[in-house]
Amino acid sequence: MKTLLILPALAAIVLLLPASAYAAGGGGSATGSVTIAGTCGLALNTNSIAYGTVTPGQAANATNNPIVASNTGTVSATLVVSGGNWTTTGPLTVIYANETFVSPSAIHASQINPAGPHLTLTGTPVTLTNSLVPAGSLNTFWALLAKTLGPFAGNLTQTVTYTTSC
Repeated sequence: MKTLLILPALAAIVLLLPASAYAAGGGGSATGSVTIAGTCGLALNTNSIAYGTVTPGQAANATNNPIVASNTGTVSATLVVSGGNWTTTGPLTVIYANETFVSPSAIHASQINPAGPHLTLTGTPVTLTNSLVPAGSLNTFWALLAKTLGPFAGNLTQTVTYTTSC
């Protein structure tokens, strides 16, 4: 068994006071100040996006649309999403991530295609909004085009990540 010993880093803060502060009977004081930046946070109304049962090639809206993302912080946030491929427990990729779509407005089945008026999910974060205000929320609507890479029947999963930055 190997053991890794981690020692905390030590730092020294030196406060230089005028020479008069060191005189007999003298004293000195210093006032510190700091500005705390605002924060942004994220809460979702659910931790799952459900599509039910679909057939290969079928376009489907999530059955629990919309997923609501809320900024729990004190300053405006940029909200992005990213996601991986649809996989089996193997993990074997069955549907690529770019067959999943997200939008801040409802997606209709006839619009589900890579050129539609929605964002295509990829492994790279895509921006939903640059201005999610404090205590504000954004509805996110999800859709899937079940274009399998070959014959398949069974359950698939996809991990979707919502991230805020401020």
